[in-house]
Amino acid sequence: MIPTDDIIAVTQNVLGTMLQYDAIPSGGTVATPSDVLLTGRIAINGEWNGAVLFQMSESLATSAAGRLLMMDTTDVGNEDRVDTLAELTNMIGGNIKSIVPGPSSLSLPTVSRGDEPIAAAKIIGQVQLDCEGDGIRVLVCSD
Repeated sequence: MIPTDDIIAVTQNVLGTMLQYDAIPSGGTVATPSDVLLTGRIAINGEWNGAVLFQMSESLATSAAGRLLMMDTTDVGNEDRVDTLAELTNMIGGNIKSIVPGPSSLSLPTVSRGDEPIAAAKIIGQVQLDCEGDGIRVLVCSD
């Protein structure tokens, strides 16, 4: 089990450092029903096997891509959103990897639209945070 406080701290640190976003723990929804949910996923393999999923709405991903890539949000395209979410997922996953038993390695991150199926994985940690007036969620799953 990974302590919720550790997942929150990792997520707040990455979002604060990379985007200057404040992320506050919340019980709110991940995204508004009218918005598309994007899910970044990265696997951790080695002494400990599992995955980290990082979810946010498409509109928040647009805002994040604008900040990270120093672009006007009207110029942000799907590839920019995917690249930004993949990078954030990689950074959060790398920090989570340092918490789980090692040695281990990270896969390349993937990004999908919708709520990524977790299949046979067991959720061992989950946090929901408010960020820029929207919700984000981080799930840590073990195989």
